[in-house]
Amino acid sequence: MGPAFIPGTYAGKIGIEGDVCYGEDVVPNIYGVKNVSFSPSASIATVDGGYRGTTMSFSDGGFMGWWVGTSEYEIIQVTDNILTVRVQEDDTYAWYHTYTTVKPEQ
Repeated sequence: MGPAFIPGTYAGKIGIEGDVCYGEDVVPNIYGVKNVSFSPSASIATVDGGYRGTTMSFSDGGFMGWWVGTSEYEIIQVTDNILTVRVQEDDTYAWYHTYTTVKPEQ
């Protein structure tokens, strides 16, 4: 077990069990300081066919919780308490993550 969750759809592509957390034996460069850069997004995934806006790119294989072989995340929404991002490992699958500073109600 490790700190990197790998969803089943991506795990099958790299030949491991999916929906399990792994460490650096599967996810290279999981640890260490990562730099983040920002650039215009190239996505055309919006309903109206427009671009979303900004992409965050992490250095040295950095990622945000789920490992799907990429270090680029599109920023979908930013508020005082919410960051929603989209990560896409190829043209087949995309995952959406919401990070918040507010604990969800149970």
